[in-house]
Amino acid sequence: MIKGIILDLDGLISDTERLHMKSFQKAFREKGMEISDDFYKKHWIQIGYGTEDVLKILGSDLEADDIRAIKNIHYEEYLHSDLQPMPYIYDFVKYFYGRVPMAVASASKGFDVEFILKALDLDQYMEFFLAADDVKKRKPDPEVWLLAAKKLGLKPSECITLEDAEKGVIASALGGIKCIAIPTPYTADNDFSKATYIVKNLKEAIPIIDDLIKA
Repeated sequence: MIKGIILDLDGLISDTERLHMKSFQKAFREKGMEISDDFYKKHWIQIGYGTEDVLKILGSDLEADDIRAIKNIHYEEYLHSDLQPMPYIYDFVKYFYGRVPMAVASASKGFDVEFILKALDLDQYMEFFLAADDVKKRKPDPEVWLLAAKKLGLKPSECITLEDAEKGVIASALGGIKCIAIPTPYTADNDFSKATYIVKNLKEAIPIIDDLIKA
């Protein structure tokens, strides 16, 4: 029986993966380097590398902190001008609100997660959120999923995660948590073989979770 729902943020709740990519590309461009869409999708979204890892791959002597600082400026600008929800997120949260607790487990910074949830008027549906600031290891390590389950007062087997990227699906599998994968145009070529279910959108996830709650 499923007693708790844990959602990813970027690309699952909010269309912010697109904004992260645009911001990083702009930051690298200002430093004289071009980052293609495919390169970003593979290394940041699919694998879950950090800026330091990417700079090593590129053989660049740029400072990761400098890139992140520039990226963050552009990202904040995009959040205030181009923030959009993912399809069916309101249908999803309204359906399960009051029936099972929901939480967010994201790799983004805490202040960005808080801003996004409040700006989209989704914070009211969540018990809490976890962000990069709350864990030591990023996905595909299962730390953030497991911490969310613990904070919900539930066993991993009593939870289900919703994720749009391969790294999050792997993290969920490593944590022993069922996972519904919802690929996006940014993650369509990811390997979702470790997902428990794969659906096209959040609306299709509703009956699956509904059955698991009643099981």
